[in-house]
Amino acid sequence: DNLTNGQHTLEIEWDLKSGGANAIDYLTHYQCLDPHTFFGHAPELVDPLLGLAVTNPTINTAPIPTPIASQIVLGVPQPQTSFNHEACPTMLTMFNGTSIDSVAYIPGDTGDLTVSNSTTGLRIIFTTTNATVVFAWGGHLASAGEWGSGQSLTSINGSSYHTRLLALDGKGGNQDRSLKVTAIYPPPQCAGFAGPGIICPNSTATFTASISGGIGAITWQAQLVNNTSGASFATASSGAGSSASVSVNAGTNSGGFALQVIFTAANGSTSCTQPVGVGCSITGPPSVCPSTTGNAFSGPSGATSYSWTISGNGAIKGAATNQTVTVTAGASGSFTLTLSFIGANGCSDTCSRTVNISAAAACDIAGPDCACPSASPVYSGPVGLDTYSWTVSGSATFEGGVTNATGQQVAVVSGSSGAFTLSLTTTRSGCGSGTCTKTVTLGSAAPTITCPPDKTISCKASTDPGSTGAATATAACGAIKSLTYTDADAPGNCPANHVITRTWAAEDNCGNTNSCPQRITVADHDPPAITSIPAGGDLGCNPTNLPTDSSVKALVTATDNCGTPTIYVSHTDAGTVCAPTRTFAIWAVDSCNLTSTAPAVVYTWKADTTGPTFTALPAGGDLGCNPSALPTDSSILAQVTATDSCGTNAVYVSHTDGGTACAPTRTFSIWAVDSCNNTSTAPVVTFVWKADTAGPNFTALPTGGDLGCNPTNLPTDSSVKALVTAADNCGTATVYVSHTDDGSACAPTRTFKILAVDSCNHTSTAPAVVFTWKADTTGPTFAALPTGSDLGCNPASLPTDSGVKALVTAADNCGATTVFVSHTDDGSACAPTRTFRIYAVGGCNTTSTAPAVVYSWKTNTTGPAFSALPTGGDLGCNPASLLTDTSVKALVAATDSCGIPAVYVSYIDSGTACAPTRTFRIWAVGDCNTTSTAPAVVYSWKADPSGPSFTALPTGSDLGCNPTTLPTDSSVA
Repeated sequence: DNLTNGQHTLEIEWDLKSGGANAIDYLTHYQCLDPHTFFGHAPELVDPLLGLAVTNPTINTAPIPTPIASQIVLGVPQPQTSFNHEACPTMLTMFNGTSIDSVAYIPGDTGDLTVSNSTTGLRIIFTTTNATVVFAWGGHLASAGEWGSGQSLTSINGSSYHTRLLALDGKGGNQDRSLKVTAIYPPPQCAGFAGPGIICPNSTATFTASISGGIGAITWQAQLVNNTSGASFATASSGAGSSASVSVNAGTNSGGFALQVIFTAANGSTSCTQPVGVGCSITGPPSVCPSTTGNAFSGPSGATSYSWTISGNGAIKGAATNQTVTVTAGASGSFTLTLSFIGANGCSDTCSRTVNISAAAACDIAGPDCACPSASPVYSGPVGLDTYSWTVSGSATFEGGVTNATGQQVAVVSGSSGAFTLSLTTTRSGCGSGTCTKTVTLGSAAPTITCPPDKTISCKASTDPGSTGAATATAACGAIKSLTYTDADAPGNCPANHVITRTWAAEDNCGNTNSCPQRITVADHDPPAITSIPAGGDLGCNPTNLPTDSSVKALVTATDNCGTPTIYVSHTDAGTVCAPTRTFAIWAVDSCNLTSTAPAVVYTWKADTTGPTFTALPAGGDLGCNPSALPTDSSILAQVTATDSCGTNAVYVSHTDGGTACAPTRTFSIWAVDSCNNTSTAPVVTFVWKADTAGPNFTALPTGGDLGCNPTNLPTDSSVKALVTAADNCGTATVYVSHTDDGSACAPTRTFKILAVDSCNHTSTAPAVVFTWKADTTGPTFAALPTGSDLGCNPASLPTDSGVKALVTAADNCGATTVFVSHTDDGSACAPTRTFRIYAVGGCNTTSTAPAVVYSWKTNTTGPAFSALPTGGDLGCNPASLLTDTSVKALVAATDSCGIPAVYVSYIDSGTACAPTRTFRIWAVGDCNTTSTAPAVVYSWKADPSGPSFTALPTGSDLGCNPTTLPTDSSVA
């Protein structure tokens, strides 16, 4: 306990001789307990870890060296001869350690067989990483067969089993160690059998047998013996464990069986047996005397309850719920007893027995129908009778050698074979005598025995019947008393091979025996197991010492299930000058010449003093802007190749980061190390890049806007670009301008896209700059215009600009239109005119002028003026014609200041017949319907067909010459 990690040294010692006799010859495996048969049981199984807190340990073994001390005994060296022919493996076992590094005898403590007292010491060097390690071994005890009478351990007074701890890592000191009793497992023994002793037909009962002792995997097998009820197993009749539970169907018949369970463990076997009765039965006298009392009858034992009833000429005296009842008989006839019971397994059964009431005494002989030869079986007559007279004939006598006896019970001394007949005469007061006989067969027939089949096993396999099989036996009379075996061992063709002839012997209760042989062939078919070999491997560069056959052999361990194998080692050298190899062949041969070959153990090493040569290196360089992945040690490593003249090399890469936040750098150091640790360093590899994740900032941008109508020059990419400035935090920015034209033909737009790109291609986009304008060179179109007209005379109102404008509609193909109206007045005072100028102006100031719209009218409020009118007058007498409207009208002239008037004439006649008058009405109407009426023109005349009569007339005369005045009409008139 309390070991530290690492290597430790353990030294142990044992008594080789003590008091002049040999004690422990040598160490061997801890489980070597044979021969063992004289102990009467199979070998115990030793568990070195029992009671220790060690679980799932690793197990290492190492061969124990051949003893050094030697003495010639019976012509051979001992103990070496015994050691080399040891049936068990001579090995040391370590639990929970890492490795057993060496096992060797302690120099100066190898023993001396020529002295009275001597010891042998063993030094064990081991490695562990656990605090607790367990070592286990056994000791080969000196025997008289090997050393001669008086030289074995039986001649030593006191304990001859001394083994001691000398030291652990140099500390400790002579601590004796003895066998730990708790580590030894006793063989199995029957501990108990639970189950009902009586069950009912057609019912099922469960039985449990258990054992104590035994180790390893324990199995069991159940069988039904002397089965008279037809019983069978209701559950599996075999299993594993120290407790066996089986259910049995009782069968249909009354009778019984014996349930036998055989347990087999790694260290022996045993059996447990329980007899079981099946069904209801009533025992008692077959007949009774008239009017007698005390006639006893019994049911089977082991039931949990009994219930008796009686019918016929009899009565139960006392309790009727016990196993046995007492009946008082009537004077004659018979009675019938009926018993109902409940078995321990809960089943119930009923049976009846009719008993005759007879003047003859009852007679019945109870006892075995089969007896053992030379045995003393006991037979009984009915109880409660007055006299019993027995005789025996055939192969038997009563005790004392007589053939006659008295008493309710007799003991018979049976002969050696054949049979005998018992005769009994009984009497009872109030009855006559009764006579009965019984013939008994003597069981001289041998039991029937069946051996397990022959078997071939390996030399390490268990030869216990639990592994090789057990015989079964059945007695012809009674039961089997014992079933045992003895082994005879015959050597084979090599030390490990042998044949065991196992003789199984069965003996019944009568002493009859039978036997059968089983042949167990122990054969070494398995070559040795090489349990430990060096791993080989790379010895590195230019090793100082190379492994040899002997150094490798010292690292090899092998075991054989039938002895100690011999280990052989050889080697061959190969490889190249740079990479030589040494390959070891390892094989182990056992005593039967079976060989196991271990995998080749190969050591390699290198002879190399020159560093690697680089054949490919990355160039480094500018990674550009914000590389998505930076070169890493592993990515650079993947680009580096290097060769070494003597094998492979390992390339190593590391890096340091420098530069600025905007312009970082990563510098890689690259070196290659070959397998001999020669190092070559490559030139540094530097990568640079720009670390810029923010786009430029615009510091000046045009605002865009409305360029008006039909601008002479439109903004261009270059003119807009000239207005843009941008800055970047990690360098300069380049401005890019492009545009797209859109809008409509009348209202086009030019949208400029402005980008600023820095050196890492980060782009900032300015808000779109939009210019708009109107493209319109065609004036509006008039859709409605007033036509102008003659407003007539003196219109009440004249058209105005607004009134005319309301009559005008105009449309422009590029937007809204504004209509403008103005006028000028012209013409004359009588005929004025008003001329309207109408024009429409579009959104781009394009103008359309409509045709002039002229309104005219007349301004005249004064009637016409007559310039000529007839004067009317006297038409004289009887005018030839009278003036008419037309003739008068022709005499009228009228003028109008604003036009030509129309003259109208009408007349009315009046006066008298002699002096009629015709009055003309004359009026003139101007263009504006102004009217002037002339004075009435009256014509008169005389309607006188008769001329007048002059009443005075001038006479006329010569006025002479040059009269001053001439006569005039008036003067004449």
